[in-house]
Amino acid sequence: MSNKVKKRIVLCSAMVTITTLLLCTGIVKENVKAEENTTIITEQTTNKALTVPSYFKGMSSKKGIVLSWKKNNEADGYIIYKNGRKLKTIKSSKTKYADKKVKTNKAYTYEIQSYKNAGGKKTLSTKSLKIKVVKTNANSRKQNVTGFENIKKEYKLGIGESSRLKPTVEITKKSKKSKKVKNTKKVKQKAYSKKIRWSSSNLSLVKVDKNGRITAASDKTTGTAYIYVMAHNGVQKKIKISVVNYALLGSVKNIKKVDDNAIKKMITDNKTDTAKIAEYFQYNNPGESIELKYGRRGINTDDGGYTYEDCIKMSDEIELNKEMYDFILKYIMSNNIKSIKIEKNYVVFQNTHLYSYGYKVNDLVYVFNGKEALDNYQYNNAVYDVIPVSDRWYYGTSYAYGSIF
Repeated sequence: MSNKVKKRIVLCSAMVTITTLLLCTGIVKENVKAEENTTIITEQTTNKALTVPSYFKGMSSKKGIVLSWKKNNEADGYIIYKNGRKLKTIKSSKTKYADKKVKTNKAYTYEIQSYKNAGGKKTLSTKSLKIKVVKTNANSRKQNVTGFENIKKEYKLGIGESSRLKPTVEITKKSKKSKKVKNTKKVKQKAYSKKIRWSSSNLSLVKVDKNGRITAASDKTTGTAYIYVMAHNGVQKKIKISVVNYALLGSVKNIKKVDDNAIKKMITDNKTDTAKIAEYFQYNNPGESIELKYGRRGINTDDGGYTYEDCIKMSDEIELNKEMYDFILKYIMSNNIKSIKIEKNYVVFQNTHLYSYGYKVNDLVYVFNGKEALDNYQYNNAVYDVIPVSDRWYYGTSYAYGSIF
């Protein structure tokens, strides 16, 4: 028997012994050393999902179409596909590839996936979303998208709120050098495609539809999610969405512009109590206009007598649990305010002061749904000017003639 055959037998024997041991014990160790010249066995990752390379995009260049992506530390390399066929296998150390076999003004579809070698097998991730990249020059009418306009890096949403994002795509403009090229035509350029794809990092917190409408969860959950805007060629923009409970009265501002001491106290010393009432009616809204005031009512005593007790007078009866009823009553009395008004889109903590020809109404208002609710408040209460004192909280004043009562 030749030395070459003997060596093969030794190698195979060593491999079988180590593999059998690992399978029987259920223990997989990294860098397990066998006899000299045998293969080193490392931990297999076939049971774990291998992720797709992120930020996969393509742009046109003098070399052709340059594809790029973010390094995947889990992978041993990447496989690129062009128009549905395998184009190139690349080692993990690289994050760029230039496809030179392209024609000007023609678009090509690309995909990428990660791979990992383990146990003599190649594990593959799923393929990325398809991107479409066009090879362009200075005179190409259709250009690849280079970015997005009319969209900010960060937005805030109240719990359960929706808002539509309306970004527009941005394309590469002609450089000064391109104008010097002979036979350059004055072509009106536009994006190869204006279509935008949307995705969310946390669908349980913030959802996004195909039209860019983002919606926060309505189960009182707060936190941060990221919305990704993606163009035809994979160019992306990451947008931070913070879901906020505005009722909790965050940092207070413009306090010097509030000329009502009772309202100042409500947003400083008693801000936690104020927020508790605002939050309660945001999620337990009667759906109609209700006014709560301090009152007195007569009651029969156990010994057959009659007396009076403090109570909440309601313009229309609504159901309040005893704990919240007692809390609101104490709040109205301790803050010395005229009333609490509950509307469909806002809550008003109201105070009044006499002046020469009538009375001045001072409001602390919390609006549930941003500008629309604020407009409703101002219109319904004849308030021409408001001062923001916190996010979604405002101080408004108005004047009226006649009696306070």
